[in-house]
Amino acid sequence: MIVPRYKARLVARGFSQIKGLDYSETFSPVLCMASFRLLMALANILDLEVHHLDVQTMFLHDELPEEIYISQPPRFDSYSQHNYFCWLHQSLYGLKQSPRLWFQKFNNFMLSHGYSRLLSEPNIYIRHNHTSNRLLVVALYVDDIPIVGTPSEITQAKLELSKAFSITDLGPLSFFIGMQVTRNRSMGTLIIHQNKFINEI
Repeated sequence: MIVPRYKARLVARGFSQIKGLDYSETFSPVLCMASFRLLMALANILDLEVHHLDVQTMFLHDELPEEIYISQPPRFDSYSQHNYFCWLHQSLYGLKQSPRLWFQKFNNFMLSHGYSRLLSEPNIYIRHNHTSNRLLVVALYVDDIPIVGTPSEITQAKLELSKAFSITDLGPLSFFIGMQVTRNRSMGTLIIHQNKFINEI
């Protein structure tokens, strides 16, 4: 028997935010699809493992630099304190700056753990082990993280990321932002396709 799982989120009314007062910058880079395809080609040519991680509640990890207040959540306010407001100390879904704050936090974490960020693709991080000549590549697409490397390097990266963020390990990459990844290691092929999407429509 499958137990249904329900999710509930408190979402801020970002549409009422005022630029310059409640936020300044909102831009956050996203992994380019050409870079993702190139990453998959690299993994196939070098015969490296490709794994997939998902970050849970990614917008709730970051401290807010601005002073922002929200109304009390429904059924949370009391009659004696109905005119009180909540002062947000951390980011929340719905805020305009949430994606940018999440990217900045992830970027700072990766750089502090010995990764180098590509100048041509800000969402790809590389860590090269010079003693063993092993390469580890970590990409970021909002909350999806494809990892390319040797099994030992991938295991180490998963441990590091899980200590800092709430991570779901999805194992070998098979589905990524609407695309399927089918790999045959014995034949040396890796195919990116959308058969499932085509069949559904």
